[in-house]
Parts: sequence; structure tokens; C-alpha cells
Amino acid sequence: MGGCEAGSTDAWGDAIARANDVVAPHHFGGHEENWDFVAIRDIVAMVLYALHAGDERPVPHVPWDAVLWHLGNDGRVVTLVEGALPHLAPGSLAVPADERIAKCWQWLNKTWDPQAPIRSQLQGGVETGPRWDGLSRGIGRTLPDPAVEVCTSWAATAVETALNAERGGYRLFQRVRVAEGAFRNQYGYVRQLGWVFDDDAQRAADGPPAWYLVDLDEADAPQRFEARCLTPGTDVRRWPERVPGPQKSSPPTRRGEDEATRASSCAEHLAEVLGRASNPEAVPDRLRQAIASAHSHHHQEEDHQARPRPHRVTWQVISHWYQVTETYSPTAVLRLWEVVTKTHLHDDGPVHHLAADEAAAQALIARYASAPR
Repeated sequence: MGGCEAGSTDAWGDAIARANDVVAPHHFGGHEENWDFVAIRDIVAMVLYALHAGDERPVPHVPWDAVLWHLGNDGRVVTLVEGALPHLAPGSLAVPADERIAKCWQWLNKTWDPQAPIRSQLQGGVETGPRWDGLSRGIGRTLPDPAVEVCTSWAATAVETALNAERGGYRLFQRVRVAEGAFRNQYGYVRQLGWVFDDDAQRAADGPPAWYLVDLDEADAPQRFEARCLTPGTDVRRWPERVPGPQKSSPPTRRGEDEATRASSCAEHLAEVLGRASNPEAVPDRLRQAIASAHSHHHQEEDHQARPRPHRVTWQVISHWYQVTETYSPTAVLRLWEVVTKTHLHDDGPVHHLAADEAAAQALIARYASAPR
């Protein structure tokens, strides 16, 4: 079982209890056997405790708007926690003052094997699994990345909800009416809360959100409104989970029902793969020509793994295979391997590596898997 231990009466126990209060109502009522809940609660608890440790303010007095600012992205969380508690930084030789907190931070930063056995098994004399530390999981089940990268935005939503209730703003998905302007008397649902932050103070401005993004019934795209332009909606429509788009009086049609979709040719697909590759020269001309004239293309994920900080990297292995003839035959298939590497779950610049054979692909994988942890 992962995560942190609740039930303490000290500052860490206060942080866990306070985080539990804001997260549990939205995630399975606070189910300790659920990975999502444990991850989200523990991120909030770590931020609460780090803010307490940084200025010696009692945990119950740490303001939610300060917590929300630090939950703006996981980089802020890491900077805060390891700044206030430097013994938690990777590579630190300092002895943790509280093993519970160290264990929690380690769990939030560990990487995962999405293909690990569901139950513990002995493989080659080494115990493996259970997957997700034996917890159930819904968020990002196929991702190997650390919980702090996967769930910080979810933690922010839980804290935002608590702060908004405290300050009396419109709730997410609340029905509202536009009181003035070009959309006067139109109704819609709140989809985003517009807080104004002071980055120097690392706090939100006083009062409720200054603006809201509203999905109007009669507009194709959500519209932004200042808080003064909105009033609570009084009509009886209740459909907050609809998808954006012009058809809002009925459920959306399924993709492909209204317009034909054309699959790309093998030549087009190969051009796309080569265009994003960092090493297109790895695919020889003869193989390119054979793939371009193939009948159809397919792909599947072969592996998806990650390595934690301080040598953070995630690698995903994709097998592209091209069916040479109209009728499938295992001897008439051409293959390319693509290894995609990132230094962070939200890395905007992933690097795509190509390999023309499986041995070259395995060599690429080994380069990242065997790097020092």
C-alpha cells in the first residue's frame, strides 16, 4: 500500500486530515485503497506541510489560495517541497526527520510499470508487483510517470473547489445567466474559474474568481465573462457534461456518422513518421520504397516505462507494421520501431527515435533503461 499514513495529531497529521477533507468528497469518499485518491490527497498534504514548515504557520492556518498557487504545476510543488524540506531532494544524504513524510514524497515521485503483474509474483527469484502497489487506479492507468506529475492538476481542482466555496464564487458546472453585453439573457454552464494571482506574493487576489469561462447554450465555443456580468441561472436545464460544439439540444453524434473519414496511405503515414523523427536516416531508402507501396499500416504500443529523478526520462516503444498485401500474411509485413522519449509527462518537446530492426530498437531502449538512477 502506498502513500501516507493518516491519524496523527502532529503537523503532518493535520496536513493529511485537512487534505483528506477537501479531496475525499470528490474521490471515492476517501478510499485508502484507491491510487487516485491517495495521490491527490498526498500532493495537497505535502504542499500544506511544506508551507507550514517554510513559515512556521500552523497547518490549519495555511490559506487555500497559497496552496492553489503552488499547485499551478508540479514544478512548483517540487520547488516548494524540496526548498522547505531539502532532505527530501533526490541524492540528499540527510537523514529524514520524519520517515512518514519522506516515504510520502518518495511514493509521489516513484515511477510505475503499467504492465506489472496485478498480484505479486516471483520472477527469476525477484518479487515483482503488485501493479500500482496493489491499489485500484483510474487516472492515467497506462502511464508510468510519477503521481506528482499525473495528479497535481487534479489536486488543484480539489483545492480550487474548497477555496471557491470559502469565497462564494460560482461553482464549476453551475448554471448561470449572462446579465449584460452581447450575450445578455443567454444561459450556460461554468467551465472554468478565473482566479487572479500575484506571483510575487504567491497568492490569489481577495474575493471570488474575477472571471468565468461559460459554455453557453447558443454559442459554439465557451465565452469568457467578468464576474459582474453573470447571475445564477434559474431555468431547469441540466446538462453540464456535454461536449463543446454547435449541437447542444441533443447528444452529439458519434464520430464518422456525419462525414466519411479516410485512412492515410502507407506513404503518407511513413512521411509523417519520418517528419517527426530525430534520426530519419535510420530508415534506408529500400525500406522506405517498400513501405510506401504497402497495402495498409498499423501500430501498437510495445512498452511504456519511466525513470525517476534525478535522471528523469520516460520512454514509449511503438511498433509500426505495414501489411504488404491485401490479405494478411506474417511473412508479408514490414516493420519500423519508434522510441519516444520525454523528460517529463508534460514535456512539449518529445524526441522520436526510429529503428529499422528490433535489435536497434532494443539498443535504444537499453540506453535509457540502464542509465544511473
